[in-house]
Amino acid sequence: MIRCTNAKLYGQKMGIQGLLGSPIDIILEINTLEGRTYRTTLSSTDSYYQIPPPPGIMAYLGSGTLPGLRNVSGHWELLLVFMAWFLLRGVGRPTPMLAISALAVSLGYLLSAQELLLVPSWAGVVGILLTSLALLLPLAMSRQNPQAIVLGLPLIGLGCLLVGAGLPLEGTFPEYTLGERVIVNSFTSLGLAAGVMLLAFLARQCLIVLSMKWEPLAPGLAIILAGLALGVLIWKLTLFWYYPSMLPPIPGSHWVVALSLSVWAASLPGGSRLKISVWAIPALITGFLGGILGIAIPFAWSMALAVAAIFPLLLLFREVIPGWAQKVLLGVGGIAAGNYLLLYADEFLSYPRARAFYFMILLLLGACLILVVSGGMQSGRVQKNFFRVSGSALLLLAILSGLPFLLEAYRKTVAFTLAEGSLPLPLLSMGLLLVALLIWPRYRKIHRHMGLGRKPPVWSLALLTTALFLLPAWVQVRNPWHQMDLLDEKALQGLLEQRLWNTYSAFNLADEKALFEQLSENLDAELLDNIYLDSRRRLTMGLREGTQVSIREVSLDLLEKAPTDSFTEEGTTYGATWTVTAQVKHLRHIHYRKNRYTGTITMKPFENQWKISKMILTSEDREVIAASTP
Repeated sequence: MIRCTNAKLYGQKMGIQGLLGSPIDIILEINTLEGRTYRTTLSSTDSYYQIPPPPGIMAYLGSGTLPGLRNVSGHWELLLVFMAWFLLRGVGRPTPMLAISALAVSLGYLLSAQELLLVPSWAGVVGILLTSLALLLPLAMSRQNPQAIVLGLPLIGLGCLLVGAGLPLEGTFPEYTLGERVIVNSFTSLGLAAGVMLLAFLARQCLIVLSMKWEPLAPGLAIILAGLALGVLIWKLTLFWYYPSMLPPIPGSHWVVALSLSVWAASLPGGSRLKISVWAIPALITGFLGGILGIAIPFAWSMALAVAAIFPLLLLFREVIPGWAQKVLLGVGGIAAGNYLLLYADEFLSYPRARAFYFMILLLLGACLILVVSGGMQSGRVQKNFFRVSGSALLLLAILSGLPFLLEAYRKTVAFTLAEGSLPLPLLSMGLLLVALLIWPRYRKIHRHMGLGRKPPVWSLALLTTALFLLPAWVQVRNPWHQMDLLDEKALQGLLEQRLWNTYSAFNLADEKALFEQLSENLDAELLDNIYLDSRRRLTMGLREGTQVSIREVSLDLLEKAPTDSFTEEGTTYGATWTVTAQVKHLRHIHYRKNRYTGTITMKPFENQWKISKMILTSEDREVIAASTP
């Protein structure tokens, strides 16, 4: 460390005098009190480093404005969306569109620079092309579509936000102070805005050059531009054919929610759609923020899928529900979807908040696009058939999306609960089923005499659907017919697997007191301290500080039949092989580790329940696997 006493450090040369002609290179790093960092390498041909002066206006323009202008100008697909907007609304008064586009691109870039929004490079291009198609298709079909006019600016804003987040970052500028970096970002935003305005001006001038009176050419030009956008979009999407792992890992339940909500909204009168967005979007953001604050809503995926299944039912029966019921459905579904979106990203992805924010933007963009396209359907028979077919498909999709969750909940909880001597009672689902049967429409004789049609059971079917998705919300009661001494081989394997799962998953708890309580419910007191220390060491072995390890699965691969002489007062000893799958989350990536253990496990009854009283390991194998193949 060298302390410099010069009041003015800029312009000074620093180096090593004896380095000239030497084969050694020296890495020089200079840190100033005002927060600047200079890094360089001194060599035999360049043994001195002259400290540059603070940045001026030309430096800000060169490192901020010009790169921003250049990067945005390279996104020629913005020309398509701007031309689509001018064809839709005319060339007059472009200020709102320009302001939203420039602000969205700048905001996306700044969020990406702070790692608050991480998107793949293709996201912006695909988003803008989809937005262009949504605006151009009504014009190409010579049909008025109010949804395209109302949602045009939000669609352009979401697409431009993804474009800005996907722009390359120019650098961190370590030689700048914090205040100077803020100024650079401001100049970069200025360059981004200038690039957006330049492209919009080119799009506007192209339309004017085509004809001084270009309105008659709008349908033909819209067909050409829509064909171009569709062709480029198909070409871009072929990326996923060769690399399917690049698809965004959004939960299937959220796609169902977005599709169901948008198609249902398109079937409503125009004035009701704005009310839907006023309730749905704040609810989604509220659930998302709750997840950031650590508020986890139990069975959020169940509630989101239940609401997503109710919307197709309303489409099938063409049922109009009261305003309060709409608000309840939108509020519950939006909060549950937003909360589960962040919880899902936090569990399976690195940079969970930034990626979950990108998922939310992508879902909103997809919902708006579906709303615009479906809202432009012709009235009459075509529209009726469209909503009938889409409602049936979405209802089936919601049920198929929920089945894996229900089966997984059954495998992990119901089977373990039965083997442990408890009965799972889905009281909430049972109550909904009872209410659905009570309010089921009755077709009485008086209705038949009056010539009235049978009232569709929309509310009863909605309650039955909700009851299906809320089956995992059960309570456990003691099984009075359960006997510990009469367990068959399958029940014993399930019980032991439950004990192992409870033991290892206890290490997912941050509260040490709760961790020890869960361990004590499954382990003998004499084994507790030893298992705690040994399992903690094996799970965190070879990991860096700050790495998060969480247990994802425990499977009992082999359970040998206990020999006759193993039945003693100390318990029954079984030879076993089991696998513990743990998720290892680093800052920038996630991978999984599978630890396969072979040994003997002794089970012993304590106060009408089984506990593990002894565990001896004879071998351990470890395997590291990628996050895409857990």
